[in-house]
Amino acid sequence: MNSEPLYDLLAEEGATSPRRFALVLRGILQHDLRVQLPDNASLETPLRGRALTWGTLITGDLHYLERGGVHLNHFRRRYNSIEADPADVKKLLAKGAKAARGPRMGTSGYGEHDRRAFPEIERLIRSGKAGSPFGAALLLAKRNRLAGRGTVESIAKRTSDRYRREHH
Repeated sequence: MNSEPLYDLLAEEGATSPRRFALVLRGILQHDLRVQLPDNASLETPLRGRALTWGTLITGDLHYLERGGVHLNHFRRRYNSIEADPADVKKLLAKGAKAARGPRMGTSGYGEHDRRAFPEIERLIRSGKAGSPFGAALLLAKRNRLAGRGTVESIAKRTSDRYRREHH
């Protein structure tokens, strides 16, 4: 295996953003990226004089990254002691760089249609004709007053879930 220090490889690839670094850490933990740990250790090997293993250390770093607010130089020393094949790193980063499919979240769908039904859902609950947001949405769906495809139950569930998330 032609290997180089992992952090330096990531810097060369321009992959030191928290999202891309997290992708690499997940790749190590899921065995999608073969690495050479110091002293020929494995992910299950305890660190010198500690009960902590490389796997738990990398998992902790991943959680730390996902919470945000960390400068990646914090990891430079640790991840330069780990080596990886440059071709494997490039392949993993290319796999993770694929654009998300479909429209951006919140730019399409039935959100606006569902929100227009909120006053009617409130009215049905207050009047006692429905005992819950789902019950009110189900009545509206059965009367074809809600947009969407699928069963009346699935349309009512989507609308009532949105109502609970946004209206309470």
